[in-house]
Amino acid sequence: MRISASGAVTGTLKYVDNYQWFNPNNPSEQSGNYFPFKLGKEYENKQITIEKNGDEAKTAEETEWIIRISDKNTTVKIKDSDKEIITLNFKGATLNSK
Repeated sequence: MRISASGAVTGTLKYVDNYQWFNPNNPSEQSGNYFPFKLGKEYENKQITIEKNGDEAKTAEETEWIIRISDKNTTVKIKDSDKEIITLNFKGATLNSK
């Protein structure tokens, strides 16, 4: 996988089935394409917010994340204290199917 400076993600996301660690309370989200990433050390001990498709937000002091990518139109905005770091888009990625 590659991420350009503009946030375009290219490469192949493999299909994963029965990923029970991901959202253990929602089995419907435990299969699909997942995108793991790690932020640099400059983001350690900071509140990072992840917005998926403009509305699903999660905030935590984490530098390692795994996001479920539902389709190529998915966007993921990564923010540090409400300052945007980057917005990822997956239009150029290949999402393997089951």
